Amino acid sequence: MKDIVEYIVKQFVSNPDAVEVTETQQDGYLNISLKVAPDDMGLTIGKSGQTIKAIRRLLTIKAITENVRVNLELVDNGVKPEDQKDSAASVDQKSSQPEDSEDKATESSEESDKSDSPSPSESSEESSTNQSAS
Repeated sequence: MKDIVEYIVKQFVSNPDAVEVTETQQDGYLNISLKVAPDDMGLTIGKSGQTIKAIRRLLTIKAITENVRVNLELVDNGVKPEDQKDSAASVDQKSSQPEDSEDKATESSEESDKSDSPSPSESSEESSTNQSAS
């Protein structure tokens, strides 16, 4: 599996000598870590992650034929895979913080404005009552 990833990535990066692929076995998974030169990170990820997703799909197909579970991880230079998981968890925690109180105040004032004005059916009933009384 390691050879497949290394071969694919070295074909399109500008610095193929900087490509490093490591393979470890853990908890029934075959973990493959891919490290490329900083200049090639964007090219390896691709637009909206399409390139790295395609490489992962190819690995998944190969893993199915070999009856293995595989995980491909793109490692940023200077950051260990364990550190990336920790930083991803902290990003998730930051994004789950509650909304600002200003947004809630604006929403509640809009709702109260809607409840004060009569609905279209109520206003038509009032106008028909006023017309029949005249």
